[in-house]
Amino acid sequence: MGDSLQGLSGSSTSLPQNPAEKLSKLQGENSLEDIFTFIRNQAGFEQGAKTPLTFNSASASPFGTAAHAQASAVRDEMVRIGFKDADRVYSEVAVNKATGTITQIGGRPIRGHQNLDLVAMPKGQSLSVGQTLGPGQAEVVGDIKYGGGKISQAHANFGQSGVTVNSTFNSTNASVSPGTSLASVEAAPRGGQITSWSDPGCQIGTGGDDGGPGRQSGNHTVAGGKT
Repeated sequence: MGDSLQGLSGSSTSLPQNPAEKLSKLQGENSLEDIFTFIRNQAGFEQGAKTPLTFNSASASPFGTAAHAQASAVRDEMVRIGFKDADRVYSEVAVNKATGTITQIGGRPIRGHQNLDLVAMPKGQSLSVGQTLGPGQAEVVGDIKYGGGKISQAHANFGQSGVTVNSTFNSTNASVSPGTSLASVEAAPRGGQITSWSDPGCQIGTGGDDGGPGRQSGNHTVAGGKT
């Protein structure tokens, strides 16, 4: 193939001289926000293909819990194929509330733990089971949401910032003023403090982040789990 594609009308489109070089340049521009967004969305797509949602609100919490577990597989695949900076991100990190020790990375939430959906470490630092994770040690902590709700202060405290990774996170609409009604846009600045502005509407399927019982959310009561 030459350096251009010839259309039916006679027009032509230039092709990149070195596609690999172009890809390498793009790979150098990944942000943690982009990685968090991709993991959340891809996990939802993959879980939705396995267990499609219904119009019954009772399906929201089981879907959210399963999609959270799928996020670990998405993150691992990103690392496997060499997605730049994906190795700085860890999914489903369970931190013992009493000791601050990481009991598990990947898998389902554990009772008695702070179960962190996404943890991004500063460059050059890593996480492993048995390690202690203290306040502000992570660069960013993210809480994946497919329904309503926002990251808790307890989770945000583990990072220099804490974010709610939902349908409006990292979008062009996320930079509007606090008076604007959005589904839920939250970002915690350095020190783990959370600032937020949220739509007062119904929040669907916001089960307990610690694997405990669900709670009343909008007009729906949901089982334990995560959305």
